[in-house]
Amino acid sequence: MPLPLKKDVLWNAAFFLLALGGLFFIAKTWGNDSLKNWIEAAGPWAPLALVAAKASTIVFAPLSGALIYPLAGALFGFWKGVALSVLGDAIGGAIAFQISRRFGRTFVEKMVGDGGLLAKILTMMGTVRGFLITRLLLVTAQDIVAYAAGLTKLPFLPFILIHVSVSLVPTVLLTASG
Repeated sequence: MPLPLKKDVLWNAAFFLLALGGLFFIAKTWGNDSLKNWIEAAGPWAPLALVAAKASTIVFAPLSGALIYPLAGALFGFWKGVALSVLGDAIGGAIAFQISRRFGRTFVEKMVGDGGLLAKILTMMGTVRGFLITRLLLVTAQDIVAYAAGLTKLPFLPFILIHVSVSLVPTVLLTASG
């Protein structure tokens, strides 16, 4: 396979950083308090705004996405709220996974902190089975688990399938509460 051109690599990196910057801007500018108003004001773009907000809670590890699920149910109804939340979880998980693949452990430790939890998670999730068990045990820590998975040799497809599947039960329950 031929090596990518330097120009292509630069364009891909620029687009990647622009997307990350956009998610970061959304997360920092509109915290959970004004998130509902922002999504409602988005009009026809509201579903996209909700998906971006949910994805940003995984990419920017300290942000909590727990309030977005009931908000999705309240604004869009149960089934559409679940679908949008799952899409946001999938996109956020995929971005976190790819960030850790591209930038490595030092960068991930800066994103999620390293009180030893990352090292413990990494020892558990070297295989698909290990990742599944870790993901089930840390069902509410989507961000850390997604970043950690990117540091392993776990292929992307099993990662994303497990990441989304394990999130379904909490997503359904929390969205129903809205």
